[in-house]
Amino acid sequence: KTYLVVGLVLALMIAIGLYQITRPNAYALLVDGTEMVYVDKAEAAEELLQEIVREKSVAGPVRPVETVTYNPVRVKKDKLASQQELRDLFRGKLHYVTTATAIVIEGKTIGIVQDLAAAEEVIAQVKNLYLPEMKEGLVIEEAVFEEQISLEAREAGLEDLADPSDLIDKIIYGTEKMETHVVVEGDSLWSIARKNGLTVEELKGANSQLESELLSIGQELKLVKAEPYLHLVTSYSFTRQENIPYQVKYESDAKLYRGQERVKKPGVPGEKVVEYQVVSRNGATVSKEVTNETITKEAENKIVLRGTKVMVASRGDGGSGQLGWPLRGQITSRYGYRGREFHTGLDINGNTGDPIYAAEAGKVIFAARQGNYGRCVLIDHGDGLLTRYAHASALKVSVGDKVGRGDIVALVGSSGRSTGSHLHFEVIVNGSFRNPLNYLR
Repeated sequence: KTYLVVGLVLALMIAIGLYQITRPNAYALLVDGTEMVYVDKAEAAEELLQEIVREKSVAGPVRPVETVTYNPVRVKKDKLASQQELRDLFRGKLHYVTTATAIVIEGKTIGIVQDLAAAEEVIAQVKNLYLPEMKEGLVIEEAVFEEQISLEAREAGLEDLADPSDLIDKIIYGTEKMETHVVVEGDSLWSIARKNGLTVEELKGANSQLESELLSIGQELKLVKAEPYLHLVTSYSFTRQENIPYQVKYESDAKLYRGQERVKKPGVPGEKVVEYQVVSRNGATVSKEVTNETITKEAENKIVLRGTKVMVASRGDGGSGQLGWPLRGQITSRYGYRGREFHTGLDINGNTGDPIYAAEAGKVIFAARQGNYGRCVLIDHGDGLLTRYAHASALKVSVGDKVGRGDIVALVGSSGRSTGSHLHFEVIVNGSFRNPLNYLR
Protein backbone atom coordinates (compact mmCIF):
# COMPACT_ATOMS: atom_id res chain seq x y z
CA LYS A 1 0.00 0.00 0.00
CA THR A 2 2.81 2.36 0.82
CA TYR A 3 4.25 1.89 -2.66
CA LEU A 4 0.85 2.55 -4.20
CA VAL A 5 0.43 5.83 -2.35
CA VAL A 6 3.90 6.96 -3.27
CA GLY A 7 3.21 6.15 -6.92
CA LEU A 8 -0.01 8.12 -6.94
CA VAL A 9 1.69 11.10 -5.35
CA LEU A 10 4.49 11.00 -7.90
CA ALA A 11 2.00 10.74 -10.77
CA LEU A 12 0.04 13.69 -9.42
CA MET A 13 3.19 15.75 -9.06
CA ILE A 14 4.23 14.91 -12.61
CA ALA A 15 0.78 15.83 -13.93
CA ILE A 16 0.85 19.11 -12.05
CA GLY A 17 4.32 19.82 -13.40
CA LEU A 18 3.30 19.04 -16.94
CA TYR A 19 0.26 21.30 -16.61
CA GLN A 20 2.38 24.12 -15.29
CA ILE A 21 4.74 23.68 -18.21
CA THR A 22 2.09 23.47 -20.94
CA ARG A 23 -0.81 25.61 -19.71
CA PRO A 24 -1.54 28.80 -21.76
CA ASN A 25 0.08 31.94 -20.39
CA ALA A 26 -0.78 34.37 -23.23
CA TYR A 27 -2.95 34.89 -26.33
CA ALA A 28 -2.22 34.79 -30.03
CA LEU A 29 -3.87 37.76 -31.79
CA LEU A 30 -5.25 36.73 -35.18
CA VAL A 31 -6.38 39.05 -37.99
CA ASP A 32 -8.77 37.24 -40.32
CA GLY A 33 -7.37 33.93 -39.00
CA THR A 34 -3.72 34.85 -39.49
CA GLU A 35 -1.58 34.89 -36.34
CA MET A 36 0.02 38.32 -36.00
CA VAL A 37 1.42 38.83 -32.46
CA TYR A 38 1.20 37.49 -28.92
CA VAL A 39 -0.38 39.47 -26.11
CA ASP A 40 -0.46 39.02 -22.38
CA LYS A 41 -4.18 39.68 -21.95
CA ALA A 42 -6.87 39.52 -24.65
CA GLU A 43 -9.07 41.98 -22.72
CA ALA A 44 -6.33 44.62 -22.65
CA ALA A 45 -5.64 44.18 -26.37
CA GLU A 46 -9.34 44.47 -27.19
CA GLU A 47 -9.64 47.61 -25.06
CA LEU A 48 -6.72 49.17 -26.96
CA LEU A 49 -8.44 48.31 -30.28
CA GLN A 50 -11.66 49.96 -29.12
CA GLU A 51 -9.69 53.02 -28.00
CA ILE A 52 -8.29 53.40 -31.53
CA VAL A 53 -11.77 52.88 -33.01
CA ARG A 54 -13.05 55.68 -30.78
CA GLU A 55 -10.20 57.94 -31.92
CA LYS A 56 -11.15 57.37 -35.54
CA SER A 57 -14.87 57.82 -34.88
CA VAL A 58 -14.72 61.56 -34.30
CA ALA A 59 -16.85 62.35 -37.37
CA GLY A 60 -18.95 59.18 -37.28
CA PRO A 61 -19.03 55.50 -36.27
CA VAL A 62 -16.05 53.47 -37.50
CA ARG A 63 -15.34 49.75 -37.51
CA PRO A 64 -12.39 47.63 -38.64
CA VAL A 65 -12.92 45.62 -41.81
CA GLU A 66 -10.87 42.68 -40.60
CA THR A 67 -11.96 40.26 -37.84
CA VAL A 68 -9.72 40.23 -34.76
CA THR A 69 -9.73 37.05 -32.58
CA TYR A 70 -7.61 35.70 -29.72
CA ASN A 71 -6.44 32.09 -29.08
CA PRO A 72 -4.84 30.95 -25.80
CA VAL A 73 -1.18 29.93 -26.23
CA ARG A 74 1.90 29.42 -24.15
CA VAL A 75 4.91 31.47 -25.17
CA LYS A 76 7.97 32.92 -23.59
CA LYS A 77 7.55 36.35 -22.07
CA ASP A 78 10.03 37.91 -24.50
CA LYS A 79 7.69 36.98 -27.37
CA LEU A 80 4.86 39.19 -26.09
CA ALA A 81 4.12 42.35 -28.12
CA SER A 82 4.62 45.68 -26.40
CA GLN A 83 1.83 48.22 -26.06
CA GLN A 84 3.37 50.34 -28.86
CA GLU A 85 3.78 47.35 -31.18
CA LEU A 86 0.16 46.45 -30.63
CA ARG A 87 -0.93 50.05 -31.26
CA ASP A 88 1.11 50.14 -34.50
CA LEU A 89 -0.51 46.86 -35.58
CA PHE A 90 -4.05 48.15 -35.06
CA ARG A 91 -3.27 51.41 -36.83
CA GLY A 92 -1.17 50.09 -39.68
CA LYS A 93 -2.49 46.63 -40.50
CA LEU A 94 -6.21 47.12 -39.99
CA HIS A 95 -8.50 48.96 -42.40
CA TYR A 96 -11.35 50.99 -40.97
CA VAL A 97 -14.61 51.81 -42.70
CA THR A 98 -17.45 54.16 -41.94
CA THR A 99 -20.87 54.87 -43.37
CA ALA A 100 -20.28 57.80 -45.74
CA THR A 101 -21.97 59.60 -48.65
CA ALA A 102 -20.81 59.42 -52.26
CA ILE A 103 -21.39 62.32 -54.68
CA VAL A 104 -22.39 60.74 -57.99
CA ILE A 105 -22.67 62.91 -61.13
CA GLU A 106 -24.15 61.40 -64.28
CA GLY A 107 -23.55 57.92 -62.82
CA LYS A 108 -19.89 58.55 -61.99
CA THR A 109 -18.64 58.70 -58.40
CA ILE A 110 -16.74 61.98 -58.10
CA GLY A 111 -15.85 61.69 -54.42
CA ILE A 112 -16.91 60.43 -51.01
CA VAL A 113 -17.39 62.57 -47.91
CA GLN A 114 -18.16 61.81 -44.29
CA ASP A 115 -21.94 62.16 -44.36
CA LEU A 116 -24.97 63.50 -46.20
CA ALA A 117 -24.65 66.97 -44.67
CA ALA A 118 -21.07 67.30 -45.94
CA ALA A 119 -22.11 66.16 -49.43
CA GLU A 120 -24.98 68.65 -49.55
CA GLU A 121 -22.63 71.42 -48.40
CA VAL A 122 -20.17 70.60 -51.23
CA ILE A 123 -22.93 70.90 -53.85
CA ALA A 124 -24.24 74.09 -52.23
CA GLN A 125 -20.81 75.73 -52.27
CA VAL A 126 -20.25 74.81 -55.93
CA LYS A 127 -23.63 76.35 -56.69
CA ASN A 128 -22.82 79.53 -54.76
CA LEU A 129 -19.59 79.99 -56.71
CA TYR A 130 -21.56 80.28 -59.95
CA LEU A 131 -24.48 82.37 -58.69
CA PRO A 132 -24.42 86.13 -59.37
CA GLU A 133 -23.38 88.35 -56.49
CA MET A 134 -26.48 89.29 -54.56
CA LYS A 135 -27.25 93.00 -54.53
CA GLU A 136 -30.27 95.24 -54.29
CA GLY A 137 -32.64 94.78 -57.19
CA LEU A 138 -31.32 91.34 -58.23
CA VAL A 139 -33.74 88.41 -58.21
CA ILE A 140 -32.67 84.82 -58.94
CA GLU A 141 -35.57 83.09 -60.64
CA GLU A 142 -34.02 79.69 -61.32
CA ALA A 143 -30.67 77.99 -60.78
CA VAL A 144 -30.37 74.34 -61.80
CA PHE A 145 -27.53 72.02 -62.69
CA GLU A 146 -27.62 70.49 -66.15
CA GLU A 147 -26.26 67.19 -64.84
CA GLN A 148 -28.02 64.51 -62.77
CA ILE A 149 -26.66 64.48 -59.20
CA SER A 150 -27.28 61.76 -56.60
CA LEU A 151 -25.97 61.47 -53.04
CA GLU A 152 -25.61 57.81 -52.09
CA ALA A 153 -24.94 56.26 -48.67
CA ARG A 154 -22.20 53.61 -48.72
CA GLU A 155 -19.44 52.15 -46.60
CA ALA A 156 -16.02 53.56 -47.38
CA GLY A 157 -12.53 53.31 -46.01
CA LEU A 158 -11.32 56.30 -44.01
CA GLU A 159 -8.51 56.73 -46.54
CA ASP A 160 -11.13 57.06 -49.30
CA LEU A 161 -12.85 60.08 -47.73
CA ALA A 162 -12.15 63.32 -49.61
CA ASP A 163 -11.56 66.70 -48.06
CA PRO A 164 -14.66 68.77 -48.98
CA SER A 165 -12.59 71.74 -50.22
CA ASP A 166 -10.53 69.44 -52.47
CA LEU A 167 -13.73 67.91 -53.80
CA ILE A 168 -15.14 71.36 -54.63
CA ASP A 169 -11.98 72.12 -56.65
CA LYS A 170 -12.27 68.77 -58.43
CA ILE A 171 -15.87 69.48 -59.45
CA ILE A 172 -15.03 73.02 -60.64
CA TYR A 173 -11.84 72.21 -62.55
CA GLY A 174 -13.27 68.93 -63.73
CA THR A 175 -11.79 66.43 -66.07
CA GLU A 176 -9.71 66.71 -69.19
CA LYS A 177 -11.60 67.22 -72.45
CA MET A 178 -9.85 66.76 -75.79
CA GLU A 179 -10.53 69.19 -78.64
CA THR A 180 -8.67 70.10 -81.83
CA HIS A 181 -7.65 73.40 -83.41
CA VAL A 182 -6.94 73.81 -87.13
CA VAL A 183 -4.12 76.30 -87.74
CA VAL A 184 -5.05 79.34 -89.85
CA GLU A 185 -2.98 82.22 -91.17
CA GLY A 186 -1.56 84.36 -88.37
CA ASP A 187 -1.73 81.61 -85.73
CA SER A 188 1.12 81.00 -83.31
CA LEU A 189 1.47 78.67 -80.35
CA TRP A 190 1.14 81.69 -78.07
CA SER A 191 -2.05 83.03 -79.71
CA ILE A 192 -3.68 79.57 -79.84
CA ALA A 193 -2.82 78.88 -76.19
CA ARG A 194 -4.11 82.26 -75.05
CA LYS A 195 -7.35 81.93 -77.01
CA ASN A 196 -8.05 78.55 -75.40
CA GLY A 197 -7.02 79.37 -71.82
CA LEU A 198 -3.84 77.27 -71.93
CA THR A 199 -0.14 77.91 -71.50
CA VAL A 200 2.29 77.30 -74.36
CA GLU A 201 3.85 74.48 -72.32
CA GLU A 202 0.45 72.80 -71.87
CA LEU A 203 -0.18 73.10 -75.61
CA LYS A 204 3.22 71.59 -76.40
CA GLY A 205 2.60 68.80 -73.89
CA ALA A 206 -0.59 67.79 -75.70
CA ASN A 207 1.21 67.82 -79.07
CA SER A 208 4.44 65.89 -78.56
CA GLN A 209 4.91 65.65 -82.33
CA LEU A 210 5.81 69.35 -82.53
CA GLU A 211 9.49 69.70 -83.34
CA SER A 212 9.50 73.51 -83.40
CA GLU A 213 7.17 76.46 -82.92
CA LEU A 214 6.70 76.81 -86.69
CA LEU A 215 3.13 75.94 -87.68
CA SER A 216 1.58 75.11 -91.05
CA ILE A 217 -1.82 76.31 -92.23
CA GLY A 218 -4.27 73.42 -91.92
CA GLN A 219 -2.21 71.66 -89.24
CA GLU A 220 -4.31 70.13 -86.44
CA LEU A 221 -3.32 70.67 -82.81
CA LYS A 222 -4.79 68.87 -79.82
CA LEU A 223 -6.26 71.03 -77.07
CA VAL A 224 -6.65 69.50 -73.62
CA LYS A 225 -9.11 71.64 -71.70
CA ALA A 226 -10.50 71.35 -68.19
CA GLU A 227 -14.22 70.58 -68.31
CA PRO A 228 -16.18 71.07 -65.04
CA TYR A 229 -18.23 68.14 -63.79
CA LEU A 230 -21.20 70.45 -63.12
CA HIS A 231 -22.76 73.28 -65.12
CA LEU A 232 -25.17 75.62 -63.36
CA VAL A 233 -27.68 77.46 -65.55
CA THR A 234 -29.06 80.52 -63.77
CA SER A 235 -31.88 82.83 -64.82
CA TYR A 236 -32.07 86.12 -62.97
CA SER A 237 -33.23 89.69 -63.35
CA PHE A 238 -31.89 92.91 -61.93
CA THR A 239 -32.49 96.64 -62.11
CA ARG A 240 -29.95 99.40 -61.91
CA GLN A 241 -29.77 103.13 -62.38
CA GLU A 242 -27.75 104.28 -65.38
CA ASN A 243 -26.70 107.64 -66.77
CA ILE A 244 -28.11 108.95 -70.03
CA PRO A 245 -25.30 110.67 -71.98
CA TYR A 246 -25.99 114.26 -72.89
CA GLN A 247 -25.68 115.49 -76.46
CA VAL A 248 -23.44 118.33 -77.60
CA LYS A 249 -25.10 121.15 -79.52
CA TYR A 250 -23.12 123.86 -81.30
CA GLU A 251 -23.99 127.52 -81.75
CA SER A 252 -22.16 130.05 -83.91
CA ASP A 253 -20.48 133.01 -82.21
CA ALA A 254 -19.14 135.91 -84.30
CA LYS A 255 -17.02 137.15 -81.39
CA LEU A 256 -14.81 134.05 -81.44
CA TYR A 257 -12.27 133.37 -84.14
CA ARG A 258 -12.86 130.39 -86.40
CA GLY A 259 -11.46 127.29 -84.72
CA GLN A 260 -12.07 128.65 -81.23
CA GLU A 261 -14.73 127.13 -79.00
CA ARG A 262 -16.23 128.05 -75.64
CA VAL A 263 -18.70 126.15 -73.47
CA LYS A 264 -21.86 128.19 -73.05
CA LYS A 265 -23.68 125.63 -70.93
CA PRO A 266 -22.25 122.41 -69.44
CA GLY A 267 -24.06 119.19 -70.22
CA VAL A 268 -25.85 117.29 -67.46
CA PRO A 269 -26.31 113.51 -67.80
CA GLY A 270 -29.81 112.15 -67.43
CA GLU A 271 -30.81 109.15 -65.37
CA LYS A 272 -32.84 106.04 -66.07
CA VAL A 273 -33.77 102.80 -64.34
CA VAL A 274 -33.04 99.79 -66.56
CA GLU A 275 -34.38 96.27 -66.03
CA TYR A 276 -32.34 93.34 -67.39
CA GLN A 277 -33.08 89.64 -67.87
CA VAL A 278 -29.96 87.45 -67.81
CA VAL A 279 -29.15 83.78 -68.35
CA SER A 280 -25.70 82.57 -67.25
CA ARG A 281 -23.89 79.23 -67.37
CA ASN A 282 -21.30 78.66 -64.66
CA GLY A 283 -21.23 82.41 -64.09
CA ALA A 284 -20.60 83.34 -67.74
CA THR A 285 -23.36 85.38 -69.39
CA VAL A 286 -25.17 83.46 -72.13
CA SER A 287 -27.80 86.10 -72.88
CA LYS A 288 -28.69 89.54 -71.56
CA GLU A 289 -31.56 91.70 -72.68
CA VAL A 290 -33.22 94.91 -71.56
CA THR A 291 -36.82 94.28 -70.56
CA ASN A 292 -37.77 97.79 -69.48
CA GLU A 293 -36.40 101.34 -69.20
CA THR A 294 -37.81 104.18 -67.14
CA ILE A 295 -36.33 107.66 -67.54
CA THR A 296 -36.22 109.41 -64.18
CA LYS A 297 -34.32 112.50 -65.29
CA GLU A 298 -33.88 113.92 -68.78
CA ALA A 299 -30.36 114.75 -69.96
CA GLU A 300 -29.51 118.42 -70.54
CA ASN A 301 -27.55 119.20 -73.69
CA LYS A 302 -24.11 120.73 -73.58
CA ILE A 303 -24.02 123.94 -75.61
CA VAL A 304 -20.72 124.92 -77.22
CA LEU A 305 -20.05 128.21 -79.01
CA ARG A 306 -18.02 127.98 -82.20
CA GLY A 307 -16.22 130.99 -83.56
CA THR A 308 -17.01 132.33 -87.02
CA LYS A 309 -14.75 135.38 -86.95
CA VAL A 310 -12.22 135.25 -89.79
CA MET A 311 -8.62 135.94 -88.77
CA VAL A 312 -7.45 137.20 -92.16
CA ALA A 313 -10.17 139.79 -92.46
CA SER A 314 -9.13 141.51 -89.26
CA ARG A 315 -5.39 141.14 -89.20
CA GLY A 316 -4.11 143.29 -92.07
CA ASP A 317 -0.33 143.51 -92.12
CA GLY A 318 -0.14 143.46 -88.37
CA GLY A 319 -1.82 140.08 -87.86
CA SER A 320 -4.10 139.08 -85.01
CA GLY A 321 -1.91 136.88 -82.79
CA GLN A 322 -4.34 133.95 -82.92
CA LEU A 323 -2.19 131.10 -84.29
CA GLY A 324 -0.71 128.52 -81.93
CA TRP A 325 3.04 127.92 -81.77
CA PRO A 326 3.94 124.88 -83.89
CA LEU A 327 7.07 124.21 -81.80
CA ARG A 328 8.45 125.61 -78.58
CA GLY A 329 12.13 126.44 -78.91
CA GLN A 330 14.72 129.13 -79.53
CA ILE A 331 14.16 131.30 -82.60
CA THR A 332 17.35 130.93 -84.62
CA SER A 333 16.34 133.01 -87.65
CA ARG A 334 13.55 135.57 -87.98
CA TYR A 335 11.37 136.63 -90.90
CA GLY A 336 12.98 139.19 -93.24
CA TYR A 337 16.25 139.91 -95.01
CA ARG A 338 19.36 137.93 -94.12
CA GLY A 339 21.98 139.82 -96.06
CA ARG A 340 20.80 139.82 -99.65
CA GLU A 341 18.46 136.86 -99.14
CA PHE A 342 14.89 137.28 -97.89
CA HIS A 343 13.90 134.72 -95.26
CA THR A 344 10.21 133.90 -95.79
CA GLY A 345 9.52 132.32 -92.43
CA LEU A 346 10.60 131.71 -88.86
CA ASP A 347 13.25 129.14 -87.87
CA ILE A 348 12.68 127.48 -84.49
CA ASN A 349 15.36 125.24 -82.99
CA GLY A 350 14.40 121.67 -82.03
CA ASN A 351 15.72 118.14 -81.63
CA THR A 352 15.23 115.56 -84.33
CA GLY A 353 11.95 113.74 -83.66
CA ASP A 354 10.30 116.53 -81.63
CA PRO A 355 6.58 116.84 -82.55
CA ILE A 356 5.45 119.72 -84.78
CA TYR A 357 1.88 120.92 -84.14
CA ALA A 358 -0.70 122.46 -86.47
CA ALA A 359 -0.97 126.19 -85.71
CA GLU A 360 -4.70 126.12 -86.48
CA ALA A 361 -7.39 123.76 -87.69
CA GLY A 362 -7.46 123.15 -91.42
CA LYS A 363 -6.99 120.76 -94.32
CA VAL A 364 -3.65 119.33 -95.49
CA ILE A 365 -3.10 120.31 -99.13
CA PHE A 366 0.55 119.21 -99.44
CA ALA A 367 2.61 116.60 -97.57
CA ALA A 368 5.78 115.45 -99.32
CA ARG A 369 9.32 116.52 -100.26
CA GLN A 370 9.54 119.94 -101.92
CA GLY A 371 12.95 121.17 -103.04
CA ASN A 372 14.81 123.24 -100.44
CA TYR A 373 11.96 122.77 -97.97
CA GLY A 374 12.73 119.05 -97.72
CA ARG A 375 9.85 117.16 -96.16
CA CYS A 376 7.11 119.70 -95.55
CA VAL A 377 3.41 120.07 -94.81
CA LEU A 378 1.15 122.84 -96.14
CA ILE A 379 -2.19 123.42 -94.38
CA ASP A 380 -5.09 125.47 -95.75
CA HIS A 381 -7.00 127.14 -92.91
CA GLY A 382 -9.53 128.79 -95.21
CA ASP A 383 -10.16 132.44 -96.02
CA GLY A 384 -6.76 132.75 -97.74
CA LEU A 385 -4.65 131.61 -94.75
CA LEU A 386 -1.96 128.91 -95.24
CA THR A 387 0.84 127.66 -92.96
CA ARG A 388 3.91 125.65 -93.99
CA TYR A 389 6.09 123.36 -91.81
CA ALA A 390 9.43 122.50 -93.46
CA HIS A 391 12.66 120.44 -93.01
CA ALA A 392 10.78 117.64 -91.16
CA SER A 393 12.33 114.24 -90.47
CA ALA A 394 8.94 112.53 -90.85
CA LEU A 395 5.42 113.49 -91.91
CA LYS A 396 2.44 112.43 -89.80
CA VAL A 397 -0.37 113.52 -92.14
CA SER A 398 -1.38 113.03 -95.76
CA VAL A 399 -3.02 115.22 -98.38
CA GLY A 400 -6.72 115.53 -97.67
CA ASP A 401 -6.42 115.00 -93.91
CA LYS A 402 -8.35 117.37 -91.69
CA VAL A 403 -6.38 118.47 -88.65
CA GLY A 404 -7.24 120.33 -85.51
CA ARG A 405 -5.30 123.03 -83.77
CA GLY A 406 -2.47 121.35 -81.86
CA ASP A 407 -2.54 118.07 -83.83
CA ILE A 408 0.87 116.57 -84.62
CA VAL A 409 1.57 116.97 -88.34
CA ALA A 410 5.31 116.21 -88.57
CA LEU A 411 8.53 115.63 -86.63
CA VAL A 412 11.49 118.03 -86.44
CA GLY A 413 14.36 117.18 -88.76
CA SER A 414 16.95 118.61 -91.14
CA SER A 415 15.75 117.53 -94.57
CA GLY A 416 16.16 119.75 -97.65
CA ARG A 417 18.42 122.81 -97.52
CA SER A 418 19.21 122.83 -93.81
CA THR A 419 22.27 123.03 -91.58
CA GLY A 420 20.72 121.41 -88.51
CA SER A 421 17.53 120.16 -86.90
CA HIS A 422 14.92 122.91 -86.79
CA LEU A 423 11.46 123.91 -88.03
CA HIS A 424 11.04 126.46 -90.81
CA PHE A 425 7.52 127.88 -90.26
CA GLU A 426 5.73 130.12 -92.77
CA VAL A 427 2.47 132.08 -92.72
CA ILE A 428 0.96 132.85 -96.14
CA VAL A 429 -2.04 135.20 -96.48
CA ASN A 430 -3.75 135.46 -99.86
CA GLY A 431 -0.58 134.23 -101.57
CA SER A 432 1.85 136.57 -99.76
CA PHE A 433 4.36 135.66 -97.05
CA ARG A 434 3.74 137.36 -93.70
CA ASN A 435 5.79 137.65 -90.53
CA PRO A 436 4.74 134.62 -88.41
CA LEU A 437 5.48 136.50 -85.17
CA ASN A 438 2.54 138.81 -85.91
CA TYR A 439 0.18 135.82 -85.98
CA LEU A 440 1.44 133.65 -83.15
CA ARG A 441 -0.27 133.88 -79.82
